[in-house]
Amino acid sequence: MQALLEEFLQYQEIIKASAENTYKAYANDLQQFSDFVSSEQSELAKIDTLLIIKFLSQFANKNTSNRKLSHVNNFLKFCQDKLDLKDLSKI
Repeated sequence: MQALLEEFLQYQEIIKASAENTYKAYANDLQQFSDFVSSEQSELAKIDTLLIIKFLSQFANKNTSNRKLSHVNNFLKFCQDKLDLKDLSKI
């Protein structure tokens, strides 16, 4: 998952020409998500709605949760396009 995360961040930085603060927010949020997935002994192909809700439940601020959810969704869409994964659009 780490290699895909790095590729996605490069995509955000170069192709999408994200602002520096946006890039840093993506990097921070997605590293937290990656660490959480690892701590749950899960893997990319097994990520589901319950795992994402469990991750987001750590954050009390609604705006923070919404931003992290948006970043996770964008990352998962990127992964779905790159890999032959199950339909992640239902997450």
